[in-house]
Parts: sequence; structure tokens; C-alpha cells
Amino acid sequence: MTPIYPRLTTLISSLDAIPGARRGNPYPEGDGPGGQLAEQIQRFQEKPEIEVLDSSILPADDSDRDTEQATAGTPVFWFPDEADSNDVLRQLAGANGKEYERLSLVRGIDAFGWYMGFHQRQYQWGIYVPVTGVAAYAMQALAGVDISAEQKLNIAMRSILAHERFHFAADVGVAQLELALQRPIYWPARDNSNAWSEIHLVEEQLATAAQLRDLRFARDSASRAASKGVTEHSRLLPPGYRDGYKLVGSRHDLEARMLDHGQAVWEAALGAPPAYGLEMHHLYPAFRTYELARCPVHVLMDQAKYGLGNLPFFLICSVEIAEESTEFLKKLRKLPSHARKKWDKTRNLLAQSTSIPGLDFKPWPPGGRDCFSVRVDRTLRAHLRFDSSLTRWLAESIGFHTEMGHG
Repeated sequence: MTPIYPRLTTLISSLDAIPGARRGNPYPEGDGPGGQLAEQIQRFQEKPEIEVLDSSILPADDSDRDTEQATAGTPVFWFPDEADSNDVLRQLAGANGKEYERLSLVRGIDAFGWYMGFHQRQYQWGIYVPVTGVAAYAMQALAGVDISAEQKLNIAMRSILAHERFHFAADVGVAQLELALQRPIYWPARDNSNAWSEIHLVEEQLATAAQLRDLRFARDSASRAASKGVTEHSRLLPPGYRDGYKLVGSRHDLEARMLDHGQAVWEAALGAPPAYGLEMHHLYPAFRTYELARCPVHVLMDQAKYGLGNLPFFLICSVEIAEESTEFLKKLRKLPSHARKKWDKTRNLLAQSTSIPGLDFKPWPPGGRDCFSVRVDRTLRAHLRFDSSLTRWLAESIGFHTEMGHG
């Protein structure tokens, strides 16, 4: 499908044309969560040993890929030897676990990963996720869930991103309003400190509800099993976060609360409620997976900071196919003529990001620990093989979904 929202570059450059819509240095030191997160980014930027893996912004159009119902992907934690996964999880979680636990009592889920919006110019915008934060969250929220350590890490990553992607949706919604009115809304609302405190609570409730719904209605059984643990953990967090579970069961209630959020931002910025029945929640791409996945994700590989630089795991954010096997090429030639074009496009998208909706990139255990699956289109799947010793990817097989064992 063609995106219904403007390209992000167009949206942000259009905001620059509105005086006061974006600020250069918006967060004074210690100025609430925004200031704290800005300081945290600054600390990471000052650490040369921290590698940053980026999950890229999506291409503008992917019209032949069925992304309307697809799930936004996430970077994938993978262990060459699954026996290492429990020990790695414990070490990563223990590296800064006490600090994350302390911060979560103030920042909720945003202690483990955070969104830096595009209404500010000083820092690279997007979602920031330290791997030690993912591990700490996995240990806190999923300790009692009967799934593997590898699954816990991947579900924790997915859950953090689902929360932060709602903050991105809210950012886009306010930006859409600013473009329609041709006047700043976000910063005037933010400067209204009394009103912003309540707006912040509502947005955190909404973001947590989006996070919990993502697991509750997931296709895979491991994510659904994890839903209870994540929900119980959320109820131990600060106000706003702890109330997200109340909106999980009803999309109608969730949308009504989104409308409350939009109207509160309007009133805080302009001093009066909307004079007409503008359904502002429709400006938020909260249920548009393709749009949510446009938000860049910056994964902070911070384990070396704690002397854990040699842990035996990979975090897969993109895939560069080095070779297509003889079997792969043989099967590809037998497929309809359009299959080559579809595969070439899939290969190019994988090189950008494994998180693109519709790719459904994931491990494929029936093929072995080093086998992964990717969706080529509505009828075709491909299997990939990862040689961890050479960090090299091989396209091994391709065929129709049922033929490849995907039902």
C-alpha cells in the first residue's frame, strides 16, 4: 500500500517552515523526562566503545507488499549456541540492572529504551534502545515466563519498541495538526507545564496500552505467553504506565483516550478546546504498522562499556545476502517470471532493515539454529543460512509458503 502520511523528510522540513515548531536546544538540564533523556543520549555519544546499530527508515513505497496487517519487525537477538543464551542474558541484565530498576520507578518502560522526537533539532531523533536495557527489562518483566532466554530478549525488544513507536505516532499526530493550522502546537503545549504533566500521563497510558496489545494479540505463542508477565510488570510502574492495561481490551476505549490526548494538547497550546469536532486521533498512525516502522531505531551496543564486549551473541538489524545457492537459483528459475523481481526487491529491503513490515524476518528452527525465514510476497518464502564464523549470509531456498513448511 502507498503510505497515507507524508514522507518524514517532507513532514519535518515542512515543520521547519513554521516558526517555533522545532527547537534547537529544547531541554534544560533536569527538565523532566525530556531533559533526562537528552542527557542520557549525550552520555552515550561520549562513549566511543558503544557501537550504534541503526534500523533504517523505510522506503517511501512498498505497494506490492501486504503491509496493512503485517507486524512491524524488530532487530533479532541470535545465539550461535543456544546453551549460551541464559548466561548472556544474566550478564547483560546484571551489568546495570539495579540502575534500570531504580529508573523504572520514575520513567517506567522509558527507563529501558526511549523516544527522542523530531520537534527538537539537537539530537538525532528516533528510538534509542541499549542492549543492557533490553536484557534488564527481560529479566524484570519476563523472569517467570516459561520461554527461552533468546525469546525473552527478542520479546523484550519488541515490547519496548511497541511502546516507543506510540510516542512516535503521537509526534506525527501533533505535527499533522501543526501543518494543518500552520502554527506551532507541540512546544506551546510543552511550555504549559501544568497541562503537560497530565498530557504526559495520558500519553504514557496510551503507549503502554499499545505495547500490551501488541503482545496480547500477537500471532506467535511465545509473545502471547509473555503478555501476562509484561502486563503485571506494567502495573508496578509509575502513574500513566500502570494504567495502560485498562485500555487493552477495547480499541474503542483506546481511540477515545487518544482523542482526549489530542484535545488536551490543542487546549494546552491554544488556550481553548477545539471549536469544532475534529477527530484528532485519526492523525495518529497508531494502528498503521507501515507508518510506525518508519521511525528509526538506534540500538546501543553498550555491553563493552561494562566489560562484556566478547559475549557470544549477534543482534541482527539488517541482512546482506552474499550468495545464492545452486538449489536456490534452480528453484527460482522454476517459479513464475515475476518471482525474480520480487526476490530482488526483498533482498534490497533486507539490506536496509529486517524490521520492515511484510518481511516477517525470523529464525526458522526446522531448518536448524542458523536458518532464517523471510517473506517474499503473499505466496513466496525464502530461507536464509547464516555462517556466524564468517558473518556471511546465504540464500538457500525459495518456494511457495506451504512448500517451505509455513502452512
